[in-house]
Amino acid sequence: MTIMSPDQPSWGPVRIAIWALAAVAVSVWLGPKLVRHFRPPEDRFMDFSQEWLSAKNYWAGTPVYANQTEALFRHTGQTPKRAGDMLPWNAHPPAATALTLPFGKLSYPDALQLWNLLTFPLFLVSVGLVLRELGTHLRLWSVFPAIVLLLLFDPLYQQLAQGQLNFLLLFLITLAWVADRHGRIGWAGVALGLAAGLKLYPAFLFAYFLFGGRRRALLTGGIAFFAVNGLALALLGIAEFQTYIREVVPSLSNYRSSWENLSVTGFWLRIFDPQPHEHVIPLVAKPLVAKVLVFASQVVITMVVAWRAWSAKSVAARDGAFATAVAGMVLVSPIAWTHYFVLLVMPIGLVWQRLRDRPIRWVMVTAFVILWLPGHYIVALTLGYEQAFARLQGRVPEPLTPGANLAVISLATYALVALFVLVLLVPAGGDEDGDEPVRDGDGTGESDEERLNRRLFGPPGG
Repeated sequence: MTIMSPDQPSWGPVRIAIWALAAVAVSVWLGPKLVRHFRPPEDRFMDFSQEWLSAKNYWAGTPVYANQTEALFRHTGQTPKRAGDMLPWNAHPPAATALTLPFGKLSYPDALQLWNLLTFPLFLVSVGLVLRELGTHLRLWSVFPAIVLLLLFDPLYQQLAQGQLNFLLLFLITLAWVADRHGRIGWAGVALGLAAGLKLYPAFLFAYFLFGGRRRALLTGGIAFFAVNGLALALLGIAEFQTYIREVVPSLSNYRSSWENLSVTGFWLRIFDPQPHEHVIPLVAKPLVAKVLVFASQVVITMVVAWRAWSAKSVAARDGAFATAVAGMVLVSPIAWTHYFVLLVMPIGLVWQRLRDRPIRWVMVTAFVILWLPGHYIVALTLGYEQAFARLQGRVPEPLTPGANLAVISLATYALVALFVLVLLVPAGGDEDGDEPVRDGDGTGESDEERLNRRLFGPPGG
């Protein structure tokens, strides 16, 4: 997105024309691909099939967490076309399953298309909210670079193809941030509690509220979390929760050393304790070392988020603290796939707008390019197209060597770490910006919302 501060001159006609031509070229090249990704082929079942098959099971009166391959054959007469297309279980929490029960009344292509049509606008709204809250100055011609960046953003295609929950999660997380900025601490907690109910890892963001002194957000977030799970419990029954906790969650550990897992967990496990089916050669086979490094990395990231939240004394500082928490959330998640990158809209926007030092911006652009590109492009350019497309087609490639693991496969993890560090470098602002802390229980007698409104708009009736 093109970002300008008020003192920056507008682009000249030549620069605008170049971006306009680029937007047309990228639209012709990738526009049809974007449209195609809204609806899957009839015989291609990706991540959303988890919700869809669970919904089909629900309406058929069978357990929602039944074996997916068996459920697919039972409901469609088909089997997965490629190895790895379908997990043994629906890996998503019961609340996500309950939310998507109506889609079980449709065919899979219709269900995924409707899901994408309903949730893709939430992505656009989230981007708009981030731009508005950060005070981004846009011009009419900003639409040209926006089109280019949007259509080149590969995680967007992955999200559409997989039909994951990330558009909805991004919207809820963005609402939590916006509500917090405007002193609506309770509503911020509600939005985050709903997100954590649908997928567990957004619960990490409660660290921002906990160490930032926003106890009301913890209370309302907990109420929202238990409310959404209570609704799922009423619809699905206790047995489904027991299956999810006792069988589904432990089974997901088999995927933590995957090539595609970009979190710190995936990074350390691939180096010291990869699963045999992943065909990764460890640098040294040391499972205990892997566990220690995973835990230590998660602790360090959490401590940094806690420190940033605790020390935030202004709206600008809280922006940085929240962005740190979002980037940290992806890093500490046990499993983080490429489509998780759509959740990074706020940290990316904050870094792009507020970091002006030229050497740092080169690091930023490099990290963004890695996050934007399809992962198999990097693999293809370094390890060869056969290796890259073998992974895409679900075939077993040549074993991944330690050097290739560290130099190629882990590039996206390095980019995530770079984003995390870049967010830490964003100026925190402070009282000189006219901001002041918004915390619970400071003894003034004013609510958080009243205090912030007074600072922004003056006293009532003034």
